[in-house]
Amino acid sequence: MKMIFTSDLHGSKSQYMTLFKYARKIKPYAVIIGGDLAPKEWNEENPEMYISRQRDFLKEELPSMIRDFK
Repeated sequence: MKMIFTSDLHGSKSQYMTLFKYARKIKPYAVIIGGDLAPKEWNEENPEMYISRQRDFLKEELPSMIRDFK
């Protein structure tokens, strides 16, 4: 049974696309992302923007990329 495990993608669309391209190629049973899914750009002057950016990524961008992958 083939599986892919990765972590530390930090919201990088290019890293997610590389992961999904590889998954399409080898057709694993599962793709597991171990952590650090969301962007990590910290803004000392506006920490709310950081949280908002992560929320937007997790609610909108990541689900969209996963739907496109399926």
